[in-house]
Amino acid sequence: MSPATTTTTFHPFPLLPFELRLQIWKSSITPRTVSLRVGTIWRPYNREATYSLLSSSTTAAPALLHTCHESREVGLKAYTQAFSEWDTDRVNLWRYPEPPRPARYLWVNFDLDMVDIGGWLGIQFVAKYTRHIRRLRMECNRTSTVGRQEFRLWRGRLQTGLFERLREIENAVRDDAWFPESWRGDGAFVEGWRLEVRNWEDGRGYTLLMEKMMSGGDDDANRG
Repeated sequence: MSPATTTTTFHPFPLLPFELRLQIWKSSITPRTVSLRVGTIWRPYNREATYSLLSSSTTAAPALLHTCHESREVGLKAYTQAFSEWDTDRVNLWRYPEPPRPARYLWVNFDLDMVDIGGWLGIQFVAKYTRHIRRLRMECNRTSTVGRQEFRLWRGRLQTGLFERLREIENAVRDDAWFPESWRGDGAFVEGWRLEVRNWEDGRGYTLLMEKMMSGGDDDANRG
């Protein structure tokens, strides 16, 4: 029996079989958090606050789209351009029009990525994508009356079925000043949704993780 041998040959990536390179590119497509934030700018000339959108996003384009031509072809099948509607601030502080520029957008994989809209104000700016978003994250301040009302409105949107493909929700609550005892364990928060409380500490906030309870299989799978 001959002794075990190890190969010392190094194969540069471009020389690997195409099928293997394709598998490597696809393996780099993993869930991300796409962050969207709505900010306000006070315009002193008109004494009014307006929204400056998308510019506060810290989400970079997937590296797959910029590595090489081959990887980009794979990436373009996985990601789509979205959320250019957030880029609506086209007037400077003194109401003088800014020079024309292309609308900014983000690359999103709606099947994998978590769309983080920040506070309740952001929900109105994803209306166009309610039939695409599967994973959503938002924040809520439960100490204020406004925060509680926002939470009720959000629950109402879930009950209407507006987000038909939504399967997972993370609601980051900044503190636990309003924390019903019924939320301390798993239970039905909204009909058809399972609730789990995570990272709960007195006075430090918690995360409500909501998952859609499917009956008869995932409707997306049934469509195929």
